[in-house]
Amino acid sequence: MEKLHFERNKYGKELLMDACNESELDLVADIMVLNFYTLVFLEKGSGTYFLDTVEIPFVDQTVLFYKARANQ
Repeated sequence: MEKLHFERNKYGKELLMDACNESELDLVADIMVLNFYTLVFLEKGSGTYFLDTVEIPFVDQTVLFYKARANQ
């Protein structure tokens, strides 16, 4: 499992937000633990995200919001 951490000082203390294109990330694991809130905008595609024991199907034009896990 890979842990992704939010870089709190990347842009200074005033802005605690980041954006990226997932295809540009060097992810090794299929399973991740996030310590930050995440908005995912899916323009085109279909499949399933697995969040703990919940299956979340998605299709074109889907927006997913993930809450940060406590104590991560």
